[in-house]
Amino acid sequence: MNKGKYTLPSTNIDLLKSLIGKKIVKVRRQIIKNEMNLDNFEQEADGPVELTFDDHKVISFIDWADPSSVGVADREMTIYGGEYLLMELTNNSFWQQRIEQKIVQVIILNDLGTSVDYPGEFGIEIEFENNKQVCIEYADDAVYSDVLRVSEKFERRQCKKQVIHK
Repeated sequence: MNKGKYTLPSTNIDLLKSLIGKKIVKVRRQIIKNEMNLDNFEQEADGPVELTFDDHKVISFIDWADPSSVGVADREMTIYGGEYLLMELTNNSFWQQRIEQKIVQVIILNDLGTSVDYPGEFGIEIEFENNKQVCIEYADDAVYSDVLRVSEKFERRQCKKQVIHK
C-alpha cells in the first residue's frame, strides 16, 4: 500500500477493497471559485474530493494530469486555498442519497486504449446498497479540461471496468 501518496487506483487495490462494506459519513470538496456558476457546481466544478468513512478512515481523490488519471490516497486532501473554496457537501441533495449507505462495489474505470505510458485509469465508481452510485472522474476533453468531477454514473464513452472484489 502507498500510505499517504497519491497513486493510480490499480496500485491501491487494497485501499479500494477496504471500502466495501463501509459507509461514507462525510464529504468535502475544494471547488474552483470561478466555476460556482455551473449547474450542479458542487459535483461539476473542478477540485479534489475527500471521503470520510464510518471507521474514521479518510481517502481523497485528485485530478492527475500526467498520467491523465484520477489519483487516490489514504489521507485527507491537501488544502489548496487561493482560488479554491473548501466545502462540506455531506448534506447536499446528491450526497444525502449516498451518506450512511453501505458500499457494495468499487470499480476502476479505464480507457480502452491504455499503455504503460498512458494507464488511463480515469475514474472510480462506487455503488451503494440502495443502488445509488457515485463516479469520481478525471476528465480532459472538449467539454471538461483537466478536471476532477463527480457524477451519478459514468456514461460518456465506452471503457473497461475493473471490478474490485473483497
